[in-house]
Amino acid sequence: MAPLEFLQTTLVNGTENPVYILFPPAPPLEIPANKALKEYSAKIDEIFVYDDDEEAEDCYTLKAPLALGPESHVTIVEEPSGLVLMYRHKDSHVEQRTPLERTSGGHQLHNEVETHPLEPTTELHHLLGIADEHARDAVTNLNAGDASELTSSRDAFMSMFAGPVQVEPTPKALGGGPTTSAIGGAPTPTTGPPPTSGTPPSSANVTIVSNAALNDPLLGAATVKAYEDMQSLMSVIMLLASFALEDKSRELKRKISPIDDTALWMKTAADAYLKAPFDPLLAGILIASSMGGNTINRTCLRSEVHANFLHEFAKDFAVDPDAYKTLDKMLTEFTRSIANGNISQSQQVNFAMATPWIPINKIPGSAFSMVMPRLKVYYISAASSTFTEIVRQGKSSTSVEKVNLRFQYNCQICDLNAAVWNGKKAQFDAGLQAITGRNFANLQGGVGQTVIVP
Repeated sequence: MAPLEFLQTTLVNGTENPVYILFPPAPPLEIPANKALKEYSAKIDEIFVYDDDEEAEDCYTLKAPLALGPESHVTIVEEPSGLVLMYRHKDSHVEQRTPLERTSGGHQLHNEVETHPLEPTTELHHLLGIADEHARDAVTNLNAGDASELTSSRDAFMSMFAGPVQVEPTPKALGGGPTTSAIGGAPTPTTGPPPTSGTPPSSANVTIVSNAALNDPLLGAATVKAYEDMQSLMSVIMLLASFALEDKSRELKRKISPIDDTALWMKTAADAYLKAPFDPLLAGILIASSMGGNTINRTCLRSEVHANFLHEFAKDFAVDPDAYKTLDKMLTEFTRSIANGNISQSQQVNFAMATPWIPINKIPGSAFSMVMPRLKVYYISAASSTFTEIVRQGKSSTSVEKVNLRFQYNCQICDLNAAVWNGKKAQFDAGLQAITGRNFANLQGGVGQTVIVP
């Protein structure tokens, strides 16, 4: 089994059947026939292709490793001799080819797919004029006869804004102050955490902002602008997740909610979060720079559970004691709020953690720096017992008892193309207003916790 590595590469499914890519623990990513993943970055070992006759997927691998750099182009095609990978490097007019080797069959990945990000079928796709001619007729506002039976995307969206855990107010430097609540119209308090509704959250959203950038005389204004852009972008991603939740409700032919269907609600939203960068809506706006993951299975003291869990997701940030304290409180409140829902001790919990990040990067060959907004989306899968340990003991425990901390995650890292986003932001704002009755200004600062790091 030889790896296939992409970096900002276009991957086209040139076959007549769906192609699937795995990045555990998330559900498979489906590339429909004659569709493409654009600006795709990942390292994969296997490609799965649906077989009509077997009603299952065959697994294919490369015989030798292949690495493709930015702006390369890859197409999976079916020839009489079998499947072939045709690829062309950037600025090259020479198309190369390598056969794919079938290694197994009988896989049922099509039954595991939760969302279809490459199919522009939602009302927002229609409003922005990018729904293709084959897209099904998307009706987000449910008919009166359906209203009591199904969950609408608007209801799902408003539930998401009722659920995000925010243990500290948004800093005033980033616009913190009296704002109109996204869900009720009442002012949000400027001191202390806002009132909680008890709704289990669909995800954990944490925006990381550099204090050095905020206080830099040259970069301060750009940092605040980047923060506002990432907050608005998160609103769009949450709307995409709400469409996925409505689709799940339609599939099950019943109403679903974060309280009654907590595990399903979080899992469906998590899959939508992770796949949002591939959605045609965000093409050219979010540029995937890498995808990877890790499996954690270690024994630690109960008093070290928080530190071990948080370290895995904060290791790329310069987290000082104050920032760590905020993250620690958020982790505790997040897991407690999940307990308000319907999750058994035997269930696996799957959820997303979205981390918009506003770092400062040096401009190569220059003495100057610039703000480069980045989004990290984690799909995390953990046993319920892991969350029980976080709530019951956490870092404050004095117990010397050792516990097993087990969880797995996949991480999609994307860079924001601010120029493209700013050119389309007004369209997104109008679309959001039309569908939900809320706009970016209403929702600013409401997508989750903001943490200031040095």
